[in-house]
Amino acid sequence: MDSTFNVISEKQIKYLIIDNLRGGGMTDLADTLISYFANRPYCIIEKKMTKISPLTENFIEGKESEGYVKDGYFIQEYLTHNSRTNRFTGTTYILTGPLSYSTATCFAASAKCYHNAIIVGEETGQPLLSNGDLNRFTLTNTKLTCYTSLSKYYMPCNNNDIFNGVIPDYTVIPTLDDLLNDVDNALEYTLKLIREDNAKK
Repeated sequence: MDSTFNVISEKQIKYLIIDNLRGGGMTDLADTLISYFANRPYCIIEKKMTKISPLTENFIEGKESEGYVKDGYFIQEYLTHNSRTNRFTGTTYILTGPLSYSTATCFAASAKCYHNAIIVGEETGQPLLSNGDLNRFTLTNTKLTCYTSLSKYYMPCNNNDIFNGVIPDYTVIPTLDDLLNDVDNALEYTLKLIREDNAKK
């Protein structure tokens, strides 16, 4: 990331588009990436509640100083923190869609909540209050593999919303032809916004 943003700075690039349309990821990497363009304090996750059980003992052990216990949960609350001093100062756009989930939703939620980027595309595929930290187990008789969640994640500006993801600043819905012809309409719309912004200067 350092070398990429050094090149962006050297070339005096004024617009940055981040393709966040698919998949999850690692929150540490998302946190690092947003630090390169955030113009105000931010956090990726506001709160995490982990159910106390034999399955979570190892995870919670050694983290007591990072949270507190209440009503059968180990609760970690995260404060906002600053971006880096040599950050990108142009305009950042983030493309989102229904396949943006997990860390990709946290990333977009943080960028929108703290007004650090413009979100373009469709609503993300995961609500702003979601389950996480999957536990896999096999049923004894049927041998079916099942998953259960061990934690609840509260993303920035979640308002206890268990239904909606990140709503874009500019909603761009693909048509059937767009999907059949693999047209990246969120990117095309973002490029249009950039051209319009350039024309005003």
